[in-house]
Amino acid sequence: MPSVPHDDADQTEAEIRSEQMQLQKAIASISDGRIRLRHQERRVADMHEPGTGTAGCRTRDEAERLATLMRGSLEQWERHRALIEQRLAYLHVRRARAEALTGNVAPSLARSVCASGLVAGQLDELDARRAPGEYAVMSVREVPDAAGRE
Repeated sequence: MPSVPHDDADQTEAEIRSEQMQLQKAIASISDGRIRLRHQERRVADMHEPGTGTAGCRTRDEAERLATLMRGSLEQWERHRALIEQRLAYLHVRRARAEALTGNVAPSLARSVCASGLVAGQLDELDARRAPGEYAVMSVREVPDAAGRE
């Protein structure tokens, strides 16, 4: 039975912990960003109220532009969070498959994990294809099957 070196398992666990911390930061940033956007949108709405002649048209336009920029940034943060979630899912699958190959999990789980056809060597090949720090974002169709077809 092929085995996965202990260092690889430790590295995967370290990567999972790191991505989980990044996900927590991303969630907190998104939450804070939504609050800031709501406050900015409230300011813009207040500027459109009658009797707010102290805020000139230029100031109102700038406030609206800022709200638009904040919305765009928030969308990017949400995309980044999705990438982190995809990376975490990939790492969990990689860990489960490695555990199945080394016999560290229940046989029923091992059968279900290995049934997908991806073996440790192919996971290593996928990891080797990506640049350091690059997220391994792929659909199931992009993962090679046991016969090596893509």
